[in-house]
Amino acid sequence: MKKDFVKSISVIIASEDNIESIFSFQKSIIDNMTNREWFTPLTYEEFLTPIKGKDNAYLHMYNNEIIG
Repeated sequence: MKKDFVKSISVIIASEDNIESIFSFQKSIIDNMTNREWFTPLTYEEFLTPIKGKDNAYLHMYNNEIIG
């Protein structure tokens, strides 16, 4: 079972097409935190900077959903 799970994980370079999924992922993490007030959500611009810049942002995907 574990082998199949690992084979199903992919790493992709984030693009603007992923922004909504990234925000949804961020929200799910914050919603499940015990001390939500300790975390400041990233803004659209903060996500977009590495995506549009010379650096890359990477997403870990499983079944077309962000897991990291």
